[in-house]
Amino acid sequence: MRVSIVRLFSGVVVLVLLAMATLGGQARQALVAASQSAVQQAAPTTAPAAASGSDSVTISDQPIHSTWIVVDKVVASVDGWIVIHAGDNGKDVVGHTYVHAGENDNVAVKIDMDKATPQMSAMLHIDAGTKGVYEFPGADAPVVIGGKPVNPPFKVIGVDVDDQLVSSDNKVTIGKVLAQQDGWIAIHNGDTGFPVIGYAPIKAGINQDVAVPVDATKVTDKMTAMIHIDAGTIGKYEFPGPDAPAALGKSSLPIVNDPFWTTDHVRGMTQVVGSDNTVTVPYVLAKQDGWMVIHSTATGAPVIGHTAVKAGLNQNVQVKIDDPTTITPEVIAMLHIDAGTKGTYEFPGPDAPVMDASGKPVAPLMLVQQGVMVHDQTVDAIKKQGGVLVDAVVADVNGWIAIHAGDGGKNVIGHAYVHAGANDNVLASVDNAGITDTISAMLHIDAGTDGVYEFPGPDAPVVVNGKPINPTISTK
Repeated sequence: MRVSIVRLFSGVVVLVLLAMATLGGQARQALVAASQSAVQQAAPTTAPAAASGSDSVTISDQPIHSTWIVVDKVVASVDGWIVIHAGDNGKDVVGHTYVHAGENDNVAVKIDMDKATPQMSAMLHIDAGTKGVYEFPGADAPVVIGGKPVNPPFKVIGVDVDDQLVSSDNKVTIGKVLAQQDGWIAIHNGDTGFPVIGYAPIKAGINQDVAVPVDATKVTDKMTAMIHIDAGTIGKYEFPGPDAPAALGKSSLPIVNDPFWTTDHVRGMTQVVGSDNTVTVPYVLAKQDGWMVIHSTATGAPVIGHTAVKAGLNQNVQVKIDDPTTITPEVIAMLHIDAGTKGTYEFPGPDAPVMDASGKPVAPLMLVQQGVMVHDQTVDAIKKQGGVLVDAVVADVNGWIAIHAGDGGKNVIGHAYVHAGANDNVLASVDNAGITDTISAMLHIDAGTDGVYEFPGPDAPVVVNGKPINPTISTK
């Protein structure tokens, strides 16, 4: 499902076609299940939790895609957490997410790339303190079986690259590269891997702030950073040739090809509006000083908050909402220029929206209150990625995303668990034989037995203003 918004900007009618999802197709197939965007640092100093022999964690070697890793399966005897640790000693926590009692498949965890290492581990903890709040050191102790924590190791390759303007000496900087062998970081000016417009050597292990010279005549607004191996003449970049893209694991996308933008761009984030009525925009790249403006999706898309941004990369931009009653579940994070009186927001007026190369505003949608965002996806895509991929879910309580055949919301062909709060990239396994031309993703509560989908039964649909939250998906 997509949104078309028509609004008046300085007397000019602009048709805005905003895709519900912000990630590219390759990343979509790699990012699965519900996740909670939270990172904490801890050391396992509290007493371990008793566990049944059924508690287990299965995780494969894999590439990191857009700061996400995927845990193949978590089996937990009680509600708890899957916690990703740097290295193999279980000390530095780089990410965690909630898991419910029972079997959890394809659990995605957002990690802090600043702390990530080429080898990490996935440790199971219980949720013994305040429900839904990760408390370790504290009550949420690791699960231990036979005197050892449930903490299997795994290897990764990955790239952490910020949106950036190309430097005056025609270089881009890759903040961090995690590699399993010596090789290259190559800059491609498209998603397909061709052509390569710059490269630099990397070593096995952690590489920081790698400067890569690029051909300025071939720079595009969106490029990718790909890890390659050095398999031919050592120290000589040979691609096309033996220096192929580095691959790891058996995921649907075993290589790293992370995108970044070199022009005005905004990256959104699923979240719950802060207690101080702020929303956070994680990354704003601006070619000149301007404004980060939050529009609601109510009729006319009114402005409900704004704050200044500087030329260059702005991180974790917080925007105060003027009137919290005007917040809609989906908001638009739109970049404007500061073209009038410097430091004074003037819109309608000279501080117009920034347009991309296609003439559309730089303005992703963000889900900030209870709701569901999902993109159209073909039957073939659903089969390839292992289910229906729901881009974002914000839930007031623990619950479910149920995939219904048709648009009437009757026949359930699959479901996936979501926790209270923000969930990204929820993969709901479905009965492929039941897929119709139009399906829908309906939010339900988990009101019966925890972690057991019971509908028809106590796990009723969430209803707002007399209607279920049930966006449709075209599978044609």
